[in-house]
Amino acid sequence: MHIIIISEDASATSSLRALVKKTIPEITEVRVTTDFSKVSDLIRSFKPSILFIDAAIIPRAGYDMFKKLPEDIRARLVIFTQPDEQVVNAIRFSMVEFITQPFIGEALRASFDRLTAQPANMPAAQTMYSNLLRNVTAKNTSDLRLTLTSGEGTFFYHIDDIIRLESDPPFTWFYFTNRKPLPIPQALKVFEELLIQQGFLPVHKSYLINKTHVLEFTAHGTITLSDRTQVEISRRRKEEMLKALESR
Repeated sequence: MHIIIISEDASATSSLRALVKKTIPEITEVRVTTDFSKVSDLIRSFKPSILFIDAAIIPRAGYDMFKKLPEDIRARLVIFTQPDEQVVNAIRFSMVEFITQPFIGEALRASFDRLTAQPANMPAAQTMYSNLLRNVTAKNTSDLRLTLTSGEGTFFYHIDDIIRLESDPPFTWFYFTNRKPLPIPQALKVFEELLIQQGFLPVHKSYLINKTHVLEFTAHGTITLSDRTQVEISRRRKEEMLKALESR
């Protein structure tokens, strides 16, 4: 299993390379590059399983690193970054693996294990990187697009386009303003923390709703959404959720 580390930070690169060799014995060879113009050729010839990319270079390197690659290049992405909330948020919306500095062996190993557990039909690196680039360079949180991958393909959605999420293990169903519902083969909890930060409300253990799409609600705990769906707030969350709705 081969990897490539792409960064201009010699210290971070050296630290990450050493930790990879110590923590992930499955990785047999590591290449490092600082020349963004040659990344595509290196990926094509070296055929890495994973690309470790420094978030700091993404706005400058742009999409040029990947646009010439054939679609059959299926390297996974891991972004490494300083613990910057805005950057981390952009990466998480892109549904890309990431680790923060200073690097910790357990976090690196966990990220690797999640990557290798992904299904074979995950999108190519170009597809994931394209939205990652957009999110990292976004001026406002409202410009971020959430990456969703299902059996139908990979899609990118603004938060305002999402009305609600419904748990149906092993899937989470997404309901939108402008397309048919989409089943995502991940648990609701994968999206909860990320979307709650953006104004979604966990009104029930099986539902997450976008409060901007609430048309009306009753004191009894019934919510009507913009698609005319009615959702009941769970009894234990009623007081908290009604307060949140009243203050929107």
